[in-house]
Amino acid sequence: MSRAERERWALAEEQWPTLQAFMAERSHIFGSLKALHAELGEALPRLSFEQRAAMASECRDFLQAFKTRYDDREFLRDGFGVRGELPIDDRGRGQLGLNRAKVIYDSLLSSLRREDAA
Repeated sequence: MSRAERERWALAEEQWPTLQAFMAERSHIFGSLKALHAELGEALPRLSFEQRAAMASECRDFLQAFKTRYDDREFLRDGFGVRGELPIDDRGRGQLGLNRAKVIYDSLLSSLRREDAA
C-alpha cells in the first residue's frame, strides 16, 4: 500500500468513519446502478435511524469536500476500501465516484424521510 493510499484511508477514517465502514462492506459501488440500488435496498433497513442520519451527514460532507475535485474515484477506492471497476463505456469517469456517493446519499435521505413521516 502506497503512502497516498494510507493517507486517504486515514483521512476517511477520521472525517467519515460511519460512511467508511458502510462503504467498505459494499461490493457494487462501482458496478451497475441497479446492483447498487438493490444492495442499498437490503442494507439500509437494517440500520437504525440514528446510524442512517449520521451516515447521511457524513455523506453530505464528503460530497461537499469532493464537489470540485476529480480524484473521488481514487478516494473511494483507497479511503473507503471500495473495490470493483467501472464499466468500460462510462464517460466522465472523474465524477463517477461522486455520482455513486450521491445515490447513497439520496437513498439515505429517502429512508430517513419515509421513517420520519410514519
